[in-house]
Amino acid sequence: MADDEQRAALENGEVDEKELQDEEEDPPYKQVADFGWSDDGPEDARLKTPCGIAVSGKADVFVADFGAAQVKVYNKDGEFQRAISYTSEQFENFYPGDVAISPDDEFIYVIGAGNFDDWDNNAIIKFNYSGEPLKEIVHDKLKGSISIAVNNRGYVNVVDRLKRRLVVFDHDGKYVRAIGGRGCELGKFNTPMYVHFTRREIGRASCRERV
Repeated sequence: MADDEQRAALENGEVDEKELQDEEEDPPYKQVADFGWSDDGPEDARLKTPCGIAVSGKADVFVADFGAAQVKVYNKDGEFQRAISYTSEQFENFYPGDVAISPDDEFIYVIGAGNFDDWDNNAIIKFNYSGEPLKEIVHDKLKGSISIAVNNRGYVNVVDRLKRRLVVFDHDGKYVRAIGGRGCELGKFNTPMYVHFTRREIGRASCRERV
Protein backbone atom coordinates (compact mmCIF):
# COMPACT_ATOMS: atom_id res chain seq x y z
CA MET A 1 0.00 0.00 0.00
CA ALA A 2 1.37 3.44 -0.96
CA ASP A 3 2.07 6.07 1.73
CA ASP A 4 -0.86 8.30 0.67
CA GLU A 5 -3.22 5.33 0.72
CA GLN A 6 -1.94 4.33 4.15
CA ARG A 7 -2.58 7.80 5.59
CA ALA A 8 -6.08 7.93 4.08
CA ALA A 9 -6.91 4.47 5.41
CA LEU A 10 -5.75 5.44 8.91
CA GLU A 11 -7.76 8.67 8.89
CA ASN A 12 -10.89 6.86 7.71
CA GLY A 13 -10.49 4.14 10.28
CA GLU A 14 -10.26 1.45 7.63
CA VAL A 15 -7.05 0.03 9.11
CA ASP A 16 -5.10 0.50 12.33
CA GLU A 17 -1.38 0.98 12.79
CA LYS A 18 -0.84 -2.66 13.78
CA GLU A 19 -2.35 -3.88 10.50
CA LEU A 20 -0.06 -1.56 8.57
CA GLN A 21 2.96 -2.80 10.51
CA ASP A 22 1.98 -6.40 9.77
CA GLU A 23 1.61 -5.56 6.09
CA GLU A 24 5.04 -3.91 5.96
CA GLU A 25 6.63 -6.97 7.59
CA ASP A 26 5.27 -9.34 4.93
CA PRO A 27 8.08 -10.40 2.55
CA PRO A 28 7.82 -9.29 -1.10
CA TYR A 29 7.83 -12.95 -2.17
CA LYS A 30 6.55 -16.27 -0.91
CA GLN A 31 8.08 -19.71 -1.18
CA VAL A 32 5.59 -21.94 -2.95
CA ALA A 33 7.65 -25.09 -3.47
CA ASP A 34 10.84 -26.81 -2.36
CA PHE A 35 12.59 -28.57 -5.22
CA GLY A 36 14.84 -31.58 -4.90
CA TRP A 37 15.33 -31.67 -1.14
CA SER A 38 12.44 -33.54 0.47
CA ASP A 39 13.64 -36.35 2.74
CA ASP A 40 10.45 -38.31 2.19
CA GLY A 41 10.52 -37.97 -1.60
CA PRO A 42 12.04 -40.40 -4.10
CA GLU A 43 15.81 -40.58 -4.29
CA ASP A 44 15.75 -39.58 -7.97
CA ALA A 45 14.04 -36.31 -7.03
CA ARG A 46 16.99 -35.05 -5.02
CA LEU A 47 19.35 -32.62 -6.69
CA LYS A 48 23.10 -33.13 -6.41
CA THR A 49 24.71 -30.29 -8.37
CA PRO A 50 22.03 -28.15 -10.05
CA CYS A 51 23.53 -25.84 -12.68
CA GLY A 52 20.77 -24.58 -14.95
CA ILE A 53 17.01 -24.18 -14.90
CA ALA A 54 14.20 -23.58 -17.40
CA VAL A 55 10.42 -23.35 -17.02
CA SER A 56 8.11 -24.47 -19.82
CA GLY A 57 4.86 -22.89 -20.90
CA LYS A 58 3.18 -25.83 -19.14
CA ALA A 59 4.81 -24.66 -15.87
CA ASP A 60 7.08 -27.70 -15.66
CA VAL A 61 10.49 -26.96 -14.19
CA PHE A 62 13.56 -28.51 -15.84
CA VAL A 63 16.78 -28.55 -13.79
CA ALA A 64 20.17 -29.50 -15.24
CA ASP A 65 21.77 -31.59 -12.49
CA PHE A 66 25.42 -31.89 -13.41
CA GLY A 67 26.32 -34.15 -10.48
CA ALA A 68 23.59 -36.65 -11.28
CA ALA A 69 24.21 -36.55 -15.06
CA GLN A 70 20.48 -35.91 -15.49
CA VAL A 71 17.91 -33.25 -16.21
CA LYS A 72 15.26 -33.51 -13.54
CA VAL A 73 11.70 -32.40 -14.17
CA TYR A 74 9.27 -31.10 -11.54
CA ASN A 75 5.79 -29.66 -11.71
CA LYS A 76 5.05 -26.14 -10.47
CA ASP A 77 4.45 -27.46 -6.94
CA GLY A 78 7.89 -29.04 -6.75
CA GLU A 79 6.68 -32.61 -7.26
CA PHE A 80 9.17 -34.79 -9.12
CA GLN A 81 7.98 -35.97 -12.53
CA ARG A 82 10.86 -37.70 -14.29
CA ALA A 83 14.60 -37.67 -14.99
CA ILE A 84 16.18 -37.29 -18.43
CA SER A 85 19.63 -38.73 -19.15
CA TYR A 86 21.66 -39.48 -22.25
CA THR A 87 24.31 -41.92 -23.43
CA SER A 88 25.69 -42.72 -26.87
CA GLU A 89 28.75 -44.18 -28.57
CA GLN A 90 30.52 -40.88 -28.08
CA PHE A 91 29.19 -40.14 -24.60
CA GLU A 92 29.29 -42.90 -22.01
CA ASN A 93 27.77 -40.34 -19.67
CA PHE A 94 26.49 -36.86 -20.45
CA TYR A 95 26.79 -34.21 -17.74
CA PRO A 96 24.32 -31.36 -18.34
CA GLY A 97 25.37 -27.81 -17.56
CA ASP A 98 22.26 -25.96 -18.70
CA VAL A 99 18.84 -26.59 -20.24
CA ALA A 100 16.54 -24.60 -22.53
CA ILE A 101 13.05 -25.12 -23.94
CA SER A 102 11.72 -24.14 -27.35
CA PRO A 103 8.97 -21.49 -27.28
CA ASP A 104 6.33 -24.02 -28.40
CA ASP A 105 7.38 -26.52 -25.68
CA GLU A 106 8.14 -29.07 -28.37
CA PHE A 107 11.89 -29.47 -27.84
CA ILE A 108 14.30 -29.54 -24.92
CA TYR A 109 17.92 -28.54 -25.54
CA VAL A 110 20.60 -29.60 -23.07
CA ILE A 111 24.20 -28.44 -23.26
CA GLY A 112 26.83 -30.42 -21.42
CA ALA A 113 30.01 -32.45 -21.55
CA GLY A 114 30.82 -36.10 -21.99
CA ASN A 115 33.37 -36.12 -19.19
CA PHE A 116 32.92 -34.82 -15.67
CA ASP A 117 36.01 -32.62 -15.80
CA ASP A 118 36.24 -31.82 -19.51
CA TRP A 119 34.18 -28.76 -20.45
CA ASP A 120 36.20 -28.13 -23.60
CA ASN A 121 34.39 -30.93 -25.45
CA ASN A 122 30.74 -29.96 -25.35
CA ALA A 123 27.62 -31.00 -27.19
CA ILE A 124 23.94 -30.10 -27.36
CA ILE A 125 21.43 -32.91 -27.03
CA LYS A 126 18.00 -32.22 -28.50
CA PHE A 127 15.08 -34.06 -26.85
CA ASN A 128 11.35 -34.04 -27.35
CA TYR A 129 9.27 -32.79 -24.42
CA SER A 130 8.97 -36.28 -22.95
CA GLY A 131 12.75 -36.65 -22.85
CA GLU A 132 13.37 -38.91 -25.83
CA PRO A 133 16.65 -37.96 -27.57
CA LEU A 134 16.26 -36.69 -31.13
CA LYS A 135 19.68 -35.41 -32.11
CA GLU A 136 23.24 -35.13 -30.86
CA ILE A 137 24.72 -31.82 -31.95
CA VAL A 138 28.53 -31.79 -31.89
CA HIS A 139 30.32 -28.76 -33.34
CA ASP A 140 33.76 -27.25 -32.88
CA LYS A 141 32.12 -23.92 -32.11
CA LEU A 142 30.56 -25.43 -28.97
CA LYS A 143 33.93 -25.77 -27.29
CA GLY A 144 33.83 -24.08 -23.91
CA SER A 145 30.08 -23.38 -24.00
CA ILE A 146 28.38 -23.18 -20.61
CA SER A 147 24.91 -21.66 -21.04
CA ILE A 148 22.04 -22.13 -23.50
CA ALA A 149 18.80 -20.33 -24.38
CA VAL A 150 16.25 -20.44 -27.20
CA ASN A 151 14.64 -17.29 -28.58
CA ASN A 152 11.08 -16.92 -29.87
CA ARG A 153 12.10 -17.87 -33.40
CA GLY A 154 13.59 -21.15 -32.21
CA TYR A 155 17.25 -20.17 -32.61
CA VAL A 156 19.53 -21.84 -30.09
CA ASN A 157 22.05 -19.51 -28.44
CA VAL A 158 25.01 -20.67 -26.39
CA VAL A 159 27.64 -18.75 -24.43
CA ASP A 160 31.20 -19.49 -25.53
CA ARG A 161 33.27 -18.61 -22.48
CA LEU A 162 36.60 -19.28 -24.20
CA LYS A 163 36.15 -16.87 -27.12
CA ARG A 164 33.85 -14.53 -25.15
CA ARG A 165 30.95 -14.67 -27.57
CA LEU A 166 27.40 -15.84 -28.20
CA VAL A 167 27.10 -18.63 -30.79
CA VAL A 168 23.80 -19.09 -32.64
CA PHE A 169 22.43 -22.31 -34.18
CA ASP A 170 19.11 -23.04 -35.85
CA HIS A 171 16.57 -25.41 -34.29
CA ASP A 172 18.29 -28.41 -35.87
CA GLY A 173 21.83 -27.55 -34.84
CA LYS A 174 23.11 -25.81 -37.98
CA TYR A 175 25.58 -23.02 -37.23
CA VAL A 176 24.19 -19.55 -38.05
CA ARG A 177 26.55 -16.90 -36.68
CA ALA A 178 28.59 -15.69 -33.72
CA ILE A 179 27.93 -12.47 -31.80
CA GLY A 180 30.43 -10.47 -29.77
CA GLY A 181 33.96 -11.50 -28.89
CA ARG A 182 36.60 -10.58 -26.36
CA GLY A 183 36.69 -6.90 -25.44
CA CYS A 184 35.27 -4.15 -23.26
CA GLU A 185 33.72 -1.99 -25.95
CA LEU A 186 30.03 -2.00 -26.90
CA GLY A 187 28.98 -5.34 -28.37
CA LYS A 188 31.90 -7.25 -26.85
CA PHE A 189 32.11 -9.43 -23.73
CA ASN A 190 34.62 -9.72 -20.95
CA THR A 191 33.51 -12.88 -19.15
CA PRO A 192 30.05 -13.92 -20.40
CA MET A 193 28.41 -16.54 -18.21
CA TYR A 194 24.67 -16.83 -18.96
CA VAL A 195 22.23 -16.03 -21.74
CA HIS A 196 18.47 -15.53 -21.39
CA PHE A 197 15.52 -14.51 -23.59
CA THR A 198 12.20 -13.31 -22.29
CA ARG A 199 9.08 -14.87 -23.79
CA ARG A 200 8.14 -11.60 -25.50
CA GLU A 201 11.46 -10.77 -27.09
CA ILE A 202 12.69 -12.06 -30.43
CA GLY A 203 16.10 -10.50 -30.96
CA ARG A 204 17.32 -9.25 -27.61
CA ALA A 205 19.48 -11.43 -25.36
CA SER A 206 20.50 -10.71 -21.81
CA CYS A 207 24.01 -12.10 -21.54
CA ARG A 208 25.15 -11.90 -17.94
CA GLU A 209 28.82 -11.39 -17.18
CA ARG A 210 30.69 -12.34 -14.05
CA VAL A 211 31.99 -9.28 -12.22
